Amino acid sequence: MIDARITSVALPNGVDRARNVARVSLFLSPRLESDEGDTLELFDAFVDWPAALARPGLRYLLQVDDGPEFEATVVGAAPRSALWRALFPPESFVAPRSSAGMVDRAYVTYPVRGVTGYLKQQYQEITTEHLTELPPQDAITASFQALMPVAGRHARGRHGLDAHVAETLASARAEAAGRRGETATVVSLSEDAVIAAAGLPAG
Repeated sequence: MIDARITSVALPNGVDRARNVARVSLFLSPRLESDEGDTLELFDAFVDWPAALARPGLRYLLQVDDGPEFEATVVGAAPRSALWRALFPPESFVAPRSSAGMVDRAYVTYPVRGVTGYLKQQYQEITTEHLTELPPQDAITASFQALMPVAGRHARGRHGLDAHVAETLASARAEAAGRRGETATVVSLSEDAVIAAAGLPAG
């Protein structure tokens, strides 16, 4: 069986003011699977993808939310077959898609808005309290008290940070392993752990 699927995502790319229309860049992500071999030549369209895109009758339909579909007009330069074939010759290896280990894999994320919001608020507060002179060291320490544990770990060097990250990931993996058969665990790191990973200078 040969199966070729494409996931497409329309990315905003400004406005064509001359024609008063929106522009998008189309990101295409192929997923190629076959039990007959593992080379690109098994997938006809992808042996010469630019030629496949130039076939008569090919249309690009976009839909925003639940609105009606509308056809997009290609305005970019046509891709070059010679370049495509040079990058992806027919004998190119096509790796099979694998979901092995996904259940036990820990996905780690962090609250970007929370971290940036905290930093902005603390800088604003300390600035308004010391308008005409630099704030003293103890005032800075008090304003960023939540970051002091991070600075302490950084002061212990790379090994301290590595140990903290390893501990966080081990806990996440253990939780994910305990939920086998369910959606992989998403672990939200605290703000201090995030800034530790970014390498905040001590003090």
